[in-house]
Amino acid sequence: MESAADRSFMHVEGNDDMHTLVHLLIKHGIDYDTEPRPMGYPEFKAVGNDVKVLRGMETAIRAASNCSVGFVIDANSDIENRWKEVREKLAAAKVDDLPEMISKGAFIGTSALSHAKVGVWIMPDNEHDGNLEDFLRLLVADKDPLIGHAEQST
Repeated sequence: MESAADRSFMHVEGNDDMHTLVHLLIKHGIDYDTEPRPMGYPEFKAVGNDVKVLRGMETAIRAASNCSVGFVIDANSDIENRWKEVREKLAAAKVDDLPEMISKGAFIGTSALSHAKVGVWIMPDNEHDGNLEDFLRLLVADKDPLIGHAEQST
């Protein structure tokens, strides 16, 4: 039987990121809003911003003994530089098989220190500079009748 110590965690920048991901899970048939949450489901941690996600990576990986830990972080203005920053944190936590550049399918590796499975997604799509809002824009059809209004408003 799993205990709370066995729970996996997903570290995200803020509450908007957390709510977006939770609602995507629900939209795709994962009953994430059930309370209490089943032990097999990860717990989301909105840590505040990208600097805090990066700063906490090594500690979170070390603490995730035999569990999974994930990180969702914005690329912002330079995805190559962002991956370099992330890669340095993952290397410090002895995560294996770190590629020079993150692949379109995200990154999944294992820490030799904690035996944790580690995943990283760089918004919006692991390929381009951007953020959560750019990711969300990719989900909306160009022909959506409200997209023009939404773009003007934001």
